Amino acid sequence: MAWELGNDLRCSSTLKASNNCNPQTITRWAAEISKYIKELDHKHLVTAGDSGFYCLECPKLFAKTSTPKRPALEGPSFDGSYGIDTEDLVSIPSIDFGSLQISPEQIQLFPVLKKVKPATQAIGDGGKWIEVHSQTSILLKKPEALLSSGIVPKTNWKYFVPNNQSTLQPDGVPCHGVERFQVEYSITYWASAAINGNVDGVLQANWLQEGLTSHGTTNPIWDRRAKRQSAPLGDSPQNGYANEPRYEGAATGQTAEQFASSAPPV
Repeated sequence: MAWELGNDLRCSSTLKASNNCNPQTITRWAAEISKYIKELDHKHLVTAGDSGFYCLECPKLFAKTSTPKRPALEGPSFDGSYGIDTEDLVSIPSIDFGSLQISPEQIQLFPVLKKVKPATQAIGDGGKWIEVHSQTSILLKKPEALLSSGIVPKTNWKYFVPNNQSTLQPDGVPCHGVERFQVEYSITYWASAAINGNVDGVLQANWLQEGLTSHGTTNPIWDRRAKRQSAPLGDSPQNGYANEPRYEGAATGQTAEQFASSAPPV
């Protein structure tokens, strides 16, 4: 459908950023690369792939207008701390639509609320994040897409690996996941908020898939070869966000339509 310049572009994460990196650094790079992609392939859409962080008071390179700062929009998600200005990115002429992501275990999108359970705030913050981006879509007259959304259930917490880490959470770390019914509710709620708002695309991170070979495919030829070599079919990686139901894949005979019918309703 589209070219994505990167997954969750930003200057800073859990690793220290270069002192020379700021929102305009990312915006200039995105403008250069997206223009080049359009020169090679003008028939496909292009998006930056950022998580949707704002820099409300940053000088703009491309945006002619932007969201005004107000008390409800405070903190790192809105002050440029992550080195991203999503409004300037989506205003680049060669960027066709904006992007946002939701992963409560990774990023606290809004300030912590007192006397509110973490799971309740996480689900609600996702809805507010979608609402803010819906308004951005209207303001800048460009579509927005929720490129990744997920929340880790308690049963998957042992698999969870945070951004910029390569190891599982150590033993003794309290389980911060949510209940299974909250996972299903959050996916349904966020997707409904997006579809009923001005966010035109929704992707959920991520479903498990069965029937994969060591080559990462469900191609029947590779499947037969894997069986001859006594290499059993496996599952896609579990990073904590992979939820049930599993997509069994072509190798096991399940169609995409059958999988869709088993997914939570929207």
